Amino acid sequence: MVGEQQELNLEQLGSWLGYAEDSIIEQVPARFLCSRNKEVEEFLHDLAISYERSSSARTYLLATEKKDIAGYFTLSIGFADISKSADLSEEDKKRLKMSKCPDHRIPCFLIGQLGRNDSFSHDELPGNQILEIALAVLVEVKDQIGGKFVIVECEDHLVPMYQSDKFRFRLFNTPNKKRKYNQLFRII
Repeated sequence: MVGEQQELNLEQLGSWLGYAEDSIIEQVPARFLCSRNKEVEEFLHDLAISYERSSSARTYLLATEKKDIAGYFTLSIGFADISKSADLSEEDKKRLKMSKCPDHRIPCFLIGQLGRNDSFSHDELPGNQILEIALAVLVEVKDQIGGKFVIVECEDHLVPMYQSDKFRFRLFNTPNKKRKYNQLFRII
């Protein structure tokens, strides 16, 4: 796969569940390897199918015609806690807040997982392309049901990609004893 340029299709994991036996479906995510972030790999191997079946989240696959998963992302509804954020101005807090929602429970969209299979190079599928596709899906959802913003949680080395002029996410919480990752938001 590395070196070959392949056309990728965006498919929802849930659609795969409808047309193949469980034993076959479970084998496909098992071929996804992500040495850069084992949590991304383990989520797809161990949790994505149960999250899909329980409607807790939707996992979108960037797959080849042969159903090899080049990359994926998972979307869900989350809650942002902006009550103790020193990184947000009062104006930002006001823009994010919804009526009658306490500062520590503001509903939002969440990009919960995002990753590329090790068997596909950065040139074949850059991480920012996966993020662009995830944001495009969220814009469609927002247009249909409403919503103000999306959050992501990421490691320090990914913060610059999210904060780039292309994506314009803004940091609102950094790691601490209770939180392992940086939290960033973007109005959509």
